Amino acid sequence: MSTRFVKYFLLTVTLLSLVAMGLAAAESYDAFIMRLLRYDGDVAIEDASGQDRFVMENVRFNSGEAMRTGENSSASVSLDASKILTLDQNSRVKFLSDGDRMEITLTKGMLFLDVSEKLDENEKLDIKTTTMTVGIRGTIVFLSQWDPAEGVNDSRDLSSGQGS
Repeated sequence: MSTRFVKYFLLTVTLLSLVAMGLAAAESYDAFIMRLLRYDGDVAIEDASGQDRFVMENVRFNSGEAMRTGENSSASVSLDASKILTLDQNSRVKFLSDGDRMEITLTKGMLFLDVSEKLDENEKLDIKTTTMTVGIRGTIVFLSQWDPAEGVNDSRDLSSGQGS
């Protein structure tokens, strides 16, 4: 074999390996890798320091970041392969994640959460508002949090549907 052939062969194998690893990493959905699935209208993502950052579909969220929606806006976030959270208009949530533990704090507005598969024994998912904490195992949840100072109805409702 010629030296030139060996060089091209090794270069090709290396490039194919790098492409395969990149594709596997881009499509992996480990526990609580949060991604913005879709958004409509005025949607902002705040980093952990409260500064707005770039918004686009499929962008990842990090622990400590928050998302807010404006008037006539909505957004859906994949928490992982079996959990989708949707924010209604004029809403804000903050995401905290540590391994298999996630805490979602609803500070304003309404959210809808669909958990299609029960959480593993070691997984924990809590949703907090100013007046309650809800532990989620596997269900559909609609939750609202309103600020009475804004002149909005001060109702907090938890509705659950058929879940796994």
